[in-house]
Amino acid sequence: MFLKTNISLNKFESLYNNVNYGNFLVKITSNVEEKEYVNKYIGKVIAIDNNSKYKNTKLIIYTKKKENYKFGDILKIEGTFNYADISRNYKGFDYRKSLWQNSIYGILKAENIFKISEEKDIECKLNNLKLNLEKNIELSMSEEKCSSFLKGIILGDTSGISEEMKSNFRDASLSHILAISGMHITYIILLIDKVLNFINSRKLKKIISIIIIYLFVVMIGKTPSSLRALLMFCMIVLAEFFYRKSDVFVNWCVSLIIILIINPMYVENLGVWLSFGGTLGIIKIYSKNTIKIKNKFLDYVYQNFILSICVQICIFPVIIYNFNTISLTFFISNIAVSFLIAPIMFIGFVISFFGKYVIIGKVFSIIEIILIKIIFVSTNFVSNISLSKIYVKTPNIIVLILYYISLYLYVNNRDFIFQLLKKYKKKIISSILIICILSNLIKITKNNFEIYFIDVGQGDCTLIKTETNKTVLIDGGEGNGDKYDQGEYTVLPYLLDRGITSLDYIMISHFDSDHCGGLFYIIENLKVKNIIIGLQSEKYPHYINLLNLIKNKKINLIIVENGQKIKIDRTSYIDILWPDRNNLVQENSINNNSIVAKFYYKNKTILFTGDIEKIAEEKMINLHGNNLKSDILKSPHHGSNSSSIKEFINLVDPQIVLIGVGKDNSYGHPSLLVLERYLSNNIRIYRTDLNGEIVIKIKNKKILVDEKIKLRIE
Repeated sequence: MFLKTNISLNKFESLYNNVNYGNFLVKITSNVEEKEYVNKYIGKVIAIDNNSKYKNTKLIIYTKKKENYKFGDILKIEGTFNYADISRNYKGFDYRKSLWQNSIYGILKAENIFKISEEKDIECKLNNLKLNLEKNIELSMSEEKCSSFLKGIILGDTSGISEEMKSNFRDASLSHILAISGMHITYIILLIDKVLNFINSRKLKKIISIIIIYLFVVMIGKTPSSLRALLMFCMIVLAEFFYRKSDVFVNWCVSLIIILIINPMYVENLGVWLSFGGTLGIIKIYSKNTIKIKNKFLDYVYQNFILSICVQICIFPVIIYNFNTISLTFFISNIAVSFLIAPIMFIGFVISFFGKYVIIGKVFSIIEIILIKIIFVSTNFVSNISLSKIYVKTPNIIVLILYYISLYLYVNNRDFIFQLLKKYKKKIISSILIICILSNLIKITKNNFEIYFIDVGQGDCTLIKTETNKTVLIDGGEGNGDKYDQGEYTVLPYLLDRGITSLDYIMISHFDSDHCGGLFYIIENLKVKNIIIGLQSEKYPHYINLLNLIKNKKINLIIVENGQKIKIDRTSYIDILWPDRNNLVQENSINNNSIVAKFYYKNKTILFTGDIEKIAEEKMINLHGNNLKSDILKSPHHGSNSSSIKEFINLVDPQIVLIGVGKDNSYGHPSLLVLERYLSNNIRIYRTDLNGEIVIKIKNKKILVDEKIKLRIE
C-alpha cells in the first residue's frame, strides 16, 4: 500500500529478536494447508521455553508432510524461529510485513512435535461447523472448480481456487467477490431476517442477527473487510436502539478507527484500503445519484453501472499503485455478476446447510453449477478483452494525494469547483503544463547511469538505465515453472515500479528457462523495440517460441556474434565478445554459446557472461586476452564451479562481481571454491540470495553500490 506506519512496528521487530531455537507451546488455530513437501498451519503461542511473554502471538508453523493436526490441538514443538523475508527488490512483495498485518510474527520450522491435548472452545466449534459446511458443499457439487468457488464466496476459504481463476477475477475487476465483505454480509443479514421472520420483536431480531454475524466473522477468520461490515452493521443497530438517525459516514469512520486500534499495521493492508475505499465511494458519491429510470430492469442495470463507477473512482488509485493496471471493462463484469451473485449465495447457503441430504443437495447443486459456470464464462470473456488490463507505471505518491484532495473538493464543493474552473480555466491549464514540463526537466537533469541487478531467485535479470533514459533488460528469470512466472510476478511489476512501460532493448544471453523464461510475459505485455540474441548452434524450444512471438509483435530482431557493436546512446554501447562463429562449442552448447557482452559507459565497463563454462572461458582467453578487463563482472553460471576459472578472473580483474542465485538453492550455487577465487583477488562479492536486489550507480567516474538487504560478503 502507499501509506506506511511505524506504530506497532517495534513490538513486531523486537519481541522475537532473541528467539532462535527452542521449545514452543502452541495452539493450532487453522486447518492444515498442504504444501508440496510440508504442511502449513497458523498457531497461537502459549509460551516459549516456559516464558509466557510471547503468549497470544501468532506464528506460521511448518511441519513434516506426514504429520497432521487439527484446529485446537495443543502442541509442544521443538524447532527454529525465523522472521519472514523482507522485500528483496524495489517496492517488491514484503512477506514479513504481510504477516505482521495479520499479527503473525514469523515462521516456526518444527523438528520434533508432541501433542499435549486439544481444546474445544467456541473457535474450535465454529471451525468444526465450517468444515461440516464445506463437506456438504463438496458432497453436493460434483465439479471441484464450482465447489471451491462456492466455498470461497460463502465461507471465505479460497485455498481451492486456482491462481488462473483468481487472475481472471482480478483482470475482470471482480476480486471483491472472492473476499467476504459488505456485499456478502448484507445478503447474510437479509437471509437471517427472513429466517427469523417468526420473531415479532424487531430489536430481538437485530440482537440475534449481530450474534450470528459475529460468529460468522469469527468462523471465517476475522478479515478486515468482514470486520468492517460487522462494525458498521452494529452501529446501525445501536442507532436504532437509541432512536437516533444512523450516519453512515460516521459509522465508516468509527469502524476504520476500531480496526486500526485492533492492528495499526492494517493501515498498510490492501484489503482494508479496497474495502473502506469502495464503501466510501458508495456513501459519498453513489448516494448522491438521484436519477431513477421507470423501467425496473433498465434502472437496475443503470444503478449497478453507476455504483461500479463510484466504487472505482475511490479505489482505482489503490489498484494502479498495487497492481499497475487500469480496467476499462469493470462495469461490464460487475453488471453481469450482479444478477447472479444473490441467487448463488442464497442457494449456496441452502447447499452448505442441507447438502448432506441427497435430494436437496443434488437438486440445488444443478442450478448452482449452471449459475457459477455463467460467472466463469463471463469472467473469462471480460478478462480476455484487451481493455480489461492496461498496464501503467506506478504513480507518484504526490499525484495520488492530489487526486484524493481533488476528489474530496469535488464531492463536497462541486458547484464552487465548476465556477473556479470556468473562471480560471486558462491559468489552470497553463499551470499544469508548466508543472509537467518542469518535472520532466528535473527528471532529465538527475539521470545517472544505473544498473539494477534484480533478485529473481535462481536466475538472472539485469536492468540498465542510461543517462539518456535508454533501457536495456538482460535476461528475465524463470518462466512459467513449478513455482511461478518471474516475468509476471517479479520483473514486470518491478519495471512498472521503476516507471518503465517500454524497453529499448532486451538481450537474451541464452535460452535456458532461468534466463529467458520470464521474458515472454514481458514481451507480451510491454512495448519492446529491439531484441538481441546470440548466434545459435541449435534450435532450442524457447528459441523457436521467441521467434514466433517476435514475428507476431513485429519487434526488431538483432542476431549478434563476436566482433559486433551495438550503440545504445551517445555515451553507451555494447561490444559483443561471444559467441564466435568459428569457435561454437558443442559441449553443453546452450550454456557455452551464451552471449558475452561488454557494456561500455564512458570509462567504465560491465561484463555480462550468461552461463558460459570453463571451455568457453578458455576460448575467450585465447581470443580476447586483456580485452576481457572490466570493472564489474556478472559471474558466469551463477557462481558454479564449472565456471570462473582463475585465468579468466585474472584477465577480467573486476572490482565487483554480481551473482544471481536463489536462496538455499539445490544446485549449491555459488561454489565456495569460486567465492575463494574472487576473494583472493580482492573482488567485492554481491549475491542476490544474501543482498537481494543490487543497485549500482556510476556517477562522477565512481561506482556506487547499494544492496537491498544490508548483508555483504567481502
